[in-house]
Amino acid sequence: QQDESNHSNNHNNHSDHKKRAIFQKHIDSPLCNSCHIKFNTSIRRHHCRACGLLFCNKCSSATFPLESYDMYPQRVCNNCAWHLFRNTTRLHDFKF
Repeated sequence: QQDESNHSNNHNNHSDHKKRAIFQKHIDSPLCNSCHIKFNTSIRRHHCRACGLLFCNKCSSATFPLESYDMYPQRVCNNCAWHLFRNTTRLHDFKF
């Protein structure tokens, strides 16, 4: 449940698209923040560039252009992808 509150709090990060998210430390997350699968040598951690939390590949497979990365498409978690997609008019920028 702590992970879910972290995720909700970190979603405030995309209200200010010009600042890069503060990345969660690897040691602070032995599990994916979405599906809670345990990370290991075959299930790697990936930072969402929008909220900064750690996710498995399945839960962070989307890319989205972020202002904080000069509008280059960046890996984002599925939840951030939904929020970003919902709040944009550039629908062609969104890719799964």
